[in-house]
Amino acid sequence: MRLLNTDGTLGTIIWQRSLEGGLDGPQVPLLSQLRKAVDKDYPPNQAAKP
Repeated sequence: MRLLNTDGTLGTIIWQRSLEGGLDGPQVPLLSQLRKAVDKDYPPNQAAKP
């Protein structure tokens, strides 16, 4: 996964993995790994308790 520069060109690589069958459905293991990595570094906000 790469960020895009403001001019639309490809920029910095922000996540890179390879895995045999990593894009095979229906579960798509690489997408699961990406989601876990994002959730670890940027935990979802918990709903505010009243």
